[in-house]
Amino acid sequence: MYISLISVGQNADSQLVRLGSDPLTPLFFDELSTVFEQLLSSTCPVVVCGDFNVLCDDGNAVALIELLQSFGFVQHVTDPTHTRGHILDPVITKSDTVVLSLRVGGMTSDHALIRFVLPPKKPSVKAQ
Repeated sequence: MYISLISVGQNADSQLVRLGSDPLTPLFFDELSTVFEQLLSSTCPVVVCGDFNVLCDDGNAVALIELLQSFGFVQHVTDPTHTRGHILDPVITKSDTVVLSLRVGGMTSDHALIRFVLPPKKPSVKAQ
């Protein structure tokens, strides 16, 4: 599994975590669990996405959904993201993060382009 962490926004007020995996290994869900344990402490919105090489719409989907729910995360993509008709590229956020206008577009390779919007973070009000 490989991981890239990118802070986005003017004040790094969101985190984009790009995960990728070689074909599914027995350690995949253990490694993924470790990643989500680390993300629990983040106070800003977190988006996890990438080519998981796990069919998110077959028998592995149940294990993935249960793992995500155990950490308070949810997977948003419902349309196929791969030319073979499966969801290989999830978009995952904490369950309280709003994802707007998620669209699976045309195939840019054997994977589709996924577009979505996160609402801007409301500025905190400082007490005077």
